Amino acid sequence: AGVWKLSLPDGAPEEVRILAPSDLKWNDDLRTTLSGGVTEFALSPDEDELAVVMRGEVYVFSFEDGEAGRSQRVTETAARERDVAWMRDGETLLFASDREGNYDLYAVRSAEDGEPKLSKAVKRAVTRLTDSPEDDLDPMPAPDGKTVAYKNGNDFLWLMGADGASQRQLLPEAEILHADWSPDSRWIAV
Repeated sequence: AGVWKLSLPDGAPEEVRILAPSDLKWNDDLRTTLSGGVTEFALSPDEDELAVVMRGEVYVFSFEDGEAGRSQRVTETAARERDVAWMRDGETLLFASDREGNYDLYAVRSAEDGEPKLSKAVKRAVTRLTDSPEDDLDPMPAPDGKTVAYKNGNDFLWLMGADGASQRQLLPEAEILHADWSPDSRWIAV
């Protein structure tokens, strides 16, 4: 078996070596269709993107005319993510993740030059905002985008700058069930 060549009129047969490196027998990219199991969602301030939590991961969809477009998986960890909230710039998405053991707050943005939309960006930058021994959950960005309220531990209300700096406890009472910012970002109703 094989491929041979024969030079005429009186040449001897020679085997032809054929080098054919094979392609990978698998595809490193996995495409999965998920049609349910969304546990929460957040619409971006400009209503162009929709963030959802599904199976403990964060996905962002382009959103136009009431229809979600193709999704982009924003988190890929063995951890569970939850509590998605958009910053007022519409380019930064906050979420809670237990990737370091307990829940901390993170921010994710596009790291792609010229593409600020998470639903279109291939590269993303994730920044850890909190690092507390207690769970940090429910990020609530102020309307002016400068401050974020969140719950720490047994639902104590805390504040921090949009970059995670200047963290401080706002109220000494625990078990705050809900909080809401005033439109001018000066007050929080609990």
